[in-house]
Amino acid sequence: MEDLIVTAKRCIMLLFKKGYYKYVLAIVAYFLIKSYMEKSRQGMFDRIKENMSMGKAQLIKITPRSAKVGEYLYWKVYIDTFIFERSIMLGPGQDYRVKPGIWAPVVYITGCPQTFEIIWNRSLFSEFNIPIPDSLEWAKVK
Repeated sequence: MEDLIVTAKRCIMLLFKKGYYKYVLAIVAYFLIKSYMEKSRQGMFDRIKENMSMGKAQLIKITPRSAKVGEYLYWKVYIDTFIFERSIMLGPGQDYRVKPGIWAPVVYITGCPQTFEIIWNRSLFSEFNIPIPDSLEWAKVK
């Protein structure tokens, strides 16, 4: 284990001596921000699960961007008397059989409809422990 630590220290020192510290700092910042965002999202999920209510959302349109970037899914969300719009970006290689016009459930914090999550793929159904109804067969793709 000490050999690994010594090797890591030598590599870091070499990177700093060569002037690559900017790249190292950028990579570290990226992973810190990513970790913070994941923890924040999980915290939101936990708050929704504590006091969960249901709404619905309709997929309005899908706008392709490019093969490298992916596409956007535009949703209209109906919660009580509120209507929100939300877009979700799909990265390249993510293939869901969704089409404009489909409806999906929405979970939100009771009394705080601005904090919601559209349940539109299988992992989200399992995250919130909601069974996938037969009418949402398309959600069973991945």
